Amino acid sequence: MDVGSTGTMHATTLVIPVNKPFKKALISVAAITCPGATAPNFNISSCTAQIIDLAGNDRPWITSDGAQVHLVPRCR
Repeated sequence: MDVGSTGTMHATTLVIPVNKPFKKALISVAAITCPGATAPNFNISSCTAQIIDLAGNDRPWITSDGAQVHLVPRCR
């Protein structure tokens, strides 16, 4: 998790999407962005998430430099 200088929280987490019909599941990486995370009236419903990697990576790293966010999914 990272809170950038813009007040936006950036987070990453592991997710395991399952193909239908169930054939296999892959460890994947999701990125989550929450604008205004440092505001007193912050509401988690303003957050957005998206899966960004389906290659089976399991140790994502995240950091930011101003408005630029760097996310590196690391392989096992």
